[in-house]
Amino acid sequence: MTRWDRIAVGTGIAGVLLPLLLLVGAPQPARALAAFALLAFVPGFAVTRLIDLGSRAFDVVVAIAVSLALATAVSTGLLYLTAWSWGACVCVLGALTVASSAARLRQAS
Repeated sequence: MTRWDRIAVGTGIAGVLLPLLLLVGAPQPARALAAFALLAFVPGFAVTRLIDLGSRAFDVVVAIAVSLALATAVSTGLLYLTAWSWGACVCVLGALTVASSAARLRQAS
């Protein structure tokens, strides 16, 4: 397993564990960090791993922008469907993260 495969597996695991941590109701400092990671970094990082951008710094900057765009799109979509709740939004973002990580693993093999 290469380093990039381990990163994809770790991102996929984070896509499962972070929503679970938020839904279970962890203590407040852990909950705030999990929410920040899930809304501002992890989904975008999983998506940007599908594209080789070349620079790690550029990967991080684009990952933050993509994560915020995904969080906005998911929230808006759930709002239009009259199904918005923070739990549903977190679960959809986690599912997008897992799907992107699985696509990266499929792409690497």
